[in-house]
Amino acid sequence: MAADTEAVCRPPVSGAAASFDVMAANSFLPGQDAWLQRLGNLRNVVRQEVVARQLAPHLPAPPATVLDVGAGQGTQALRLAALGTS
Repeated sequence: MAADTEAVCRPPVSGAAASFDVMAANSFLPGQDAWLQRLGNLRNVVRQEVVARQLAPHLPAPPATVLDVGAGQGTQALRLAALGTS
């Protein structure tokens, strides 16, 4: 697999096992660069800090295990992992 591609898992077709295809099903690829550029802008940084501060009182002290339900881009999961949660 080339270094600049990622495997994408396609859902099973007609009862066949799931197959991995290179970039074939990645409809987000065209907007990836723009998304990455906006990720660090002030609005998004402030928003993630506000979310982290609202979440903090509800979390156990690390080391702890937390469940990320996958409703976002993973920013809070990365932050929690850096703090020592798993």
